Formats: sequence, structure tokens, C-alpha cells
Amino acid sequence: MDLMFAFPADDTQGPDLAVRGGDLVLGDGLLEAIWLSIFTDRRAPETLAVDGDDRRGWWGDALEAAAEDRDGRPLGSLWWTLAREKETEETRLRAKDIVDAALAWMPASRETAVRDVTAVTSRVWWARRGLLAVQITVTLKAGGVRAFAFERGLADGRARYLGTI
Repeated sequence: MDLMFAFPADDTQGPDLAVRGGDLVLGDGLLEAIWLSIFTDRRAPETLAVDGDDRRGWWGDALEAAAEDRDGRPLGSLWWTLAREKETEETRLRAKDIVDAALAWMPASRETAVRDVTAVTSRVWWARRGLLAVQITVTLKAGGVRAFAFERGLADGRARYLGTI
């Protein structure tokens, strides 16, 4: 069991930890693993041109144990590098590649939240001007399927969980 996220209705910020009756709420952690994988800024490799000197990245990737938990893969995605891109088919395809790379660790992982995941697929499309929509479909070992929907703006980087499908 993992701590569950709560998503505010006013859409002004990202998730917080869910609390019910003064206690933290536990869940299976699948949604949280997907959110953190896609919407945490992964450190940009030196080979990728970025605006300025800030290559971002999650501080925990510097810890050996954190990297070993994900088979050496850094946490997050390079979605933030799309902030200055134009609304083109090439940008949409790049966003899909970024999402797929961020979630690639899941089927092979022994992490509790995703150990029953056998496959992860994504679909990315332009929801409206400056806003990409993402659908993540997860196939489970028991044969079930779970699907989640998100939106993220290019320029402002704001992400929103739309719910399960």
C-alpha cells in the first residue's frame, strides 16, 4: 500500500496527500507512480539543448538507493523541455515519446505499486490550444485494464488529473 494523492477541484496546484478523518489515506499507488513518472522533471542529459543552464531533475536521483529502486533510471520525464515548442505534430509525437520513456520502467519493476503491471500504453493529442491530453492504459497481470487521463499545458507546465476512463 502507498499513500494516495488527492487532486484539488480548483485546479490551481498539483496533488497533495489524501487525508480522511485526520489520517493519511492508503491506496494501491498506481496513479501516484504514473503521476510522478510523467510530471516530475527529469534531469536533462548534456546532449539535450535547454534554455539557460538549468537542467532540472529530482534531487533524489543523486542517491544511489533511489536510482537502484528504478534500475538506475532517473525519476520523471523531460516534458518540461517542451515549454517553448510550437503546437505541431512533431511536438505531439515528442510528447508521446517522453511519456513512454517516463513509464518504461513500470512493466519490469518490482515496486509494490506496479508489480502487477505487464504493459503500459499511451495516447497523446492536442486537447485545445497549448494543451496536450494524455491517456495512459495499464494492463495488469490478472488481465484487468486501468486507464487514466491527464492534461498538461506547454507554456505554463500545469498538469491536471482528469480521472479514470
